[in-house]
Amino acid sequence: MREKIHQQRVFVTQHIDTDYEIHHYLDEMKGDIPPASHNFYPTHSHSFYEIYFLVSGSVTYQVQNTFFQLNTGDVLLFNVDQPHCPIFKKNDQRYERIVLRVSPHILKELSSEETDLCALYHQSILGLLRFDPAQRNNIRLILGKLQEVQDQNGFGSDLLYKAYLVELFVILNRFSQVAPSKDEVIGSHTKKGQMIEIINHYIEQNWEKPLRVDDLCEQVYLSKYYFMRFFKEMTGISVYHYIIQKRLMGTISLMEAGIPITSACLQCGFGDYSCFFRAFKKQFGIPPAQYLEISKEDAANTPK
Repeated sequence: MREKIHQQRVFVTQHIDTDYEIHHYLDEMKGDIPPASHNFYPTHSHSFYEIYFLVSGSVTYQVQNTFFQLNTGDVLLFNVDQPHCPIFKKNDQRYERIVLRVSPHILKELSSEETDLCALYHQSILGLLRFDPAQRNNIRLILGKLQEVQDQNGFGSDLLYKAYLVELFVILNRFSQVAPSKDEVIGSHTKKGQMIEIINHYIEQNWEKPLRVDDLCEQVYLSKYYFMRFFKEMTGISVYHYIIQKRLMGTISLMEAGIPITSACLQCGFGDYSCFFRAFKKQFGIPPAQYLEISKEDAANTPK
C-alpha cells in the first residue's frame, strides 16, 4: 500500500488523542515558502514523544539550544515539552520526512519490569541517532508498517501497532545505549552548543536593548569574523535574523500569557508595532492577531 503523503500546516500538532499517529510529510520549498533566512515552522513543543525520520532535504534542526545538521536517514528524538524546529538554508528543494507521535502512556503500558521503552528519553537531551544503511532501512520499514496499520485499520490492527511500536523502541533504545558514534556526535556539538546557549541567554536577558553583534562576540570570546561564520554554520541563518526570531518567539509567549500584543512586542525589543507586524507577517505568513486566535482555539480544543 502506498503511504499517504501530506503537506504540513504551519501550526503543528501539540496533542494527540490516540496511542500514536504517524504522518509522511512532503513540502516543496518553492517561491511560496518564506526565504531561506526565515523559519517556515515555528519553534514548538508537545505533550507526546516524537520520532522524526528525514527522508530527503537539507535541513538544520534546533532542539532546545543544540543544532544538528541532518543527513538523509537521520532520526531525531523529541521529548515531551522539548522545544524544536527546522531551519532551512535554501529554498529550491524537497523537504520530506516521516513523523511518529507516541503517547507516553502507551510506551509505559508496553514496557515490562525489565525493559523500559521510555529509557532513551531519560538519558540526555541529545536528540540525534545516526544509523548504518541496514539499520536505517529497517526503521524505515517499521515506520511504513505503522502507517499502513493506521491507514487501513484492518483485522488485528490493535495488536499489530503495539508489536511494531515495541520493535521500534527496542531498536532505538539498544542503539542509543551502545552506538559507538554517540560520543562522537555529542563531542562535535557540545562546545558550539554551549556557545549558542550563552548567546540565547544574553539575548533573553537584554530584550529591550539594541543588540549588537560585537556584544554577542564578547560573550563567547570570539572575533567578529569567526563568530559570524560559526553562527551561520551552526544555525543556517544570520545573527540578525536569529535575533528577530528570538524576539518573535518571546513576543508570542507573552501574547499567549495574556499580555496585549503591542506591549508584548515592545517588551521583546521591537521598536514599534509596525516593525513587529512586518517581521511577524514575513515569518509566519499571517498577522499576529490571527496567530493568537488560532492558538487560543487550539488550547480550547485540548482535552483537560
